[in-house]
Amino acid sequence: MLAGESLESISAALADAVNADTAGNLSAQAAGVALIIVNTAGNTLDTSFAISPKATPLTPDPVQTWARNVELSGTPVAGDTWSVTVTFNDGSGPVASTHDFVVRSTVALAEVATGLAAKINAAGTGFSARVNGNTLVIENAAEPGFATVTRVTPTADTTGTFTRSVVSRASPA
Repeated sequence: MLAGESLESISAALADAVNADTAGNLSAQAAGVALIIVNTAGNTLDTSFAISPKATPLTPDPVQTWARNVELSGTPVAGDTWSVTVTFNDGSGPVASTHDFVVRSTVALAEVATGLAAKINAAGTGFSARVNGNTLVIENAAEPGFATVTRVTPTADTTGTFTRSVVSRASPA
């Protein structure tokens, strides 16, 4: 950090440094003074952060984040394809990004949600996804009007549904 650098430029530099590591499973995005880091493999168990030497705590302004909650229900069966399509406007018109998870064996709904989150995080569309129980939470700080469409393409013995809800919150960075 150099004298006169803004918090926004520091956030952007940190995001660039994370994204430059081609060996890792991390993807980063600067959103104002906030730094959003996502594990694209979806397997983060513990996260820590440290600034050294002589760390100075910073309290940035909250960053408005828009989210869609997609609740999974039913029983996933081997061979099912669970899909989430995120639609957003990139300035030149609507763009759809579809993310599929194929169930390889009968698993819990949380595992299907985790698989879908990993696909969304790896897509590089500016969206991040995380799992809360059987709910897939899709977030984006730059797209307030994004939409989600869900589909389960079943084997002959499958039943499953998605339930969508919309939330908008200010999240601390």
